[in-house]
Amino acid sequence: FMDSGAAYVVKWDGSTWAKVGYAKGPNSPNAANAIYSLCTDTAGNLYAAHGNAINRGGKYEWDIYKWDGKVWSIVGGTTGLKANKEATTITCDRDGNLYAGGRFTNDSGKCYIAKWDGTKWTELGKGGNELNANSLIWSVNADKKGNIYTAGTFTNSFGKIYVAKWNGTKWTTVGTDSSFENKNKGQIISVKTDDAGNVIIAGYYKNNKNEFYVGKYNDTSWSQVGKGFNANAYTMYVSSKNEILVGGNFIDSTNKNFLAMQLSQVVTAIENINTHAGYAIYPNPAHDFISINTKDIAPNTPYQIMDVMGKIVAKGTLGATTNIIDIAALNSGVYFITINGGLVQPVKFIKE
Repeated sequence: FMDSGAAYVVKWDGSTWAKVGYAKGPNSPNAANAIYSLCTDTAGNLYAAHGNAINRGGKYEWDIYKWDGKVWSIVGGTTGLKANKEATTITCDRDGNLYAGGRFTNDSGKCYIAKWDGTKWTELGKGGNELNANSLIWSVNADKKGNIYTAGTFTNSFGKIYVAKWNGTKWTTVGTDSSFENKNKGQIISVKTDDAGNVIIAGYYKNNKNEFYVGKYNDTSWSQVGKGFNANAYTMYVSSKNEILVGGNFIDSTNKNFLAMQLSQVVTAIENINTHAGYAIYPNPAHDFISINTKDIAPNTPYQIMDVMGKIVAKGTLGATTNIIDIAALNSGVYFITINGGLVQPVKFIKE
């Protein structure tokens, strides 16, 4: 989204959306083109990668921008990234280091992961352990142990896409040559890790049934997560309860896009689901999200979530068929969801 010809970052404070700084001018991320990626560090600083270059003496260079709560600035200042093409993905690790990947290349013409350690930008693995990606990097992610994972359209010696892992010393392939990458072509658009250390991927690749799917590596082998999709995925989020949410081009039976959610646990507390009310809630108990499957409820029907004292703690409107509601900010306890002003029977759920 744009304002006066410039892209900008917005923040949701719980009730309204507001710009972070300005869209243009000195206190802006200087984004004349799309903002591709955002991340935050352990200190709460916000970082943005976008497609706008700076002309420095006839040479176009791309940088990463930082919002410290007051102003936007180039990460590194005069010693910024100064990449020869744009960054499409950024992430921060547990120690506050910043990593960037994208279309930019090193002196050998290979895409790489750049690291900002608070003082300088360096190529991760430079000096004999380079990634040497032969094509675009779409995604980079850090796990809780400090390992860095990246993927995109780059391929191995067999011409297959793969996930690369940096363990602090060298780059390795996640899996083996007889594993995921030899069965698939296309591109990995998103790579994440969960609390159990599994590597989760989504993107533009297919299984043997010609379906797009989410893949998982459990430190031994690759496998498919849940059912396949009829189109590719673009973005993915893994919650603290290892719930996987995926969005993309795939559509449901009504020809509409939807947000797919893979639960990390079996649905419990079935007695709290009233199927006669026209909707069902799961998982129950829940941690970060609840999913509502509606049967006889029209789109844009209002809902409210109340605590045991009757205080409204969240509200909104429902879409068609399946809705996912973020409850991560709620305190642990018992809640009731009412739909259409109480005309539909309330249902109880537990927030862990």
